[in-house]
Amino acid sequence: GNLYGTPQHWIRRVVEDGKHVLLDVDVRGALSFYQKFPAHLRGVLVLPPSVAEIIERVTLRGGVSKDELNTRLGTMKRELTDFEKAIDAGVFQCWILNNTREQSKRDAECIYQGNLTQVLQDMGAARKQLEKLSEEVSQVSL
Repeated sequence: GNLYGTPQHWIRRVVEDGKHVLLDVDVRGALSFYQKFPAHLRGVLVLPPSVAEIIERVTLRGGVSKDELNTRLGTMKRELTDFEKAIDAGVFQCWILNNTREQSKRDAECIYQGNLTQVLQDMGAARKQLEKLSEEVSQVSL
């Protein structure tokens, strides 16, 4: 239910100055950015190891009702399909499996520094992880 955005004029100005913009966006935001700035995007898909891990992480943070968690899982079901479409469109060039904060941070740093040989670029493997997550989320009942 929350809508966020980054002003396009700001992004355009930063990119024209030869600088980088790091955006943390959902898949629809990534698609939108790709459509407007295709030459300036290095799309990184960050995926969890499992749906159970997502539920555990959100629950441990606290402050989330069962209804809100169900809403988030419903959003996840929709977004998993959107991720497939975004991969097909070329939005993502690499992906991170968010097993641990430390490893994910190292992977993100490699990507930012342009050292893509150190990160997962096999988008076929990302698709397999998406399939696994889709199966898991369809079986969850809270």
